[in-house]
Amino acid sequence: NSSYTEKFTVIDDQRRVKETKGLEGDCLAIGCSVQILEYEIIEKSQNSSIIKSTISYAVKEEFQAKDPKPSIQVVEAIVQISKNNELEVNAPACEVWELYRNLGLFELAANELKNVVQSLQVLNGDGGVGTVVKTTFVP
Repeated sequence: NSSYTEKFTVIDDQRRVKETKGLEGDCLAIGCSVQILEYEIIEKSQNSSIIKSTISYAVKEEFQAKDPKPSIQVVEAIVQISKNNELEVNAPACEVWELYRNLGLFELAANELKNVVQSLQVLNGDGGVGTVVKTTFVP
């Protein structure tokens, strides 16, 4: 997909959980009706933490036949690989959470992954709940 638009639906500073709901692009463009990404930052020690990501999705009824389109099978395989994915980082949970809780991760991706991210647009909001962000990828 050339772009992906998502809305921040949950930002819980106490539990260090952020949830976003896809609005357009990604698997929504090829047969999913809902896509939700959840990020949880778990403190492992004073100087290390775990970034846990969970992807939830629902496939549109017309694609739920016994023999779904190959594109849905690909999406399902990717989601299965990334579901409940945990990444350990050598940084305090509070620092990692600051990056994830607002627009920091998007800005970092736009600055550091120029061969992947073409542009980042904040369509609405300031990084809190309700913020809508559109990421456009390099063709």
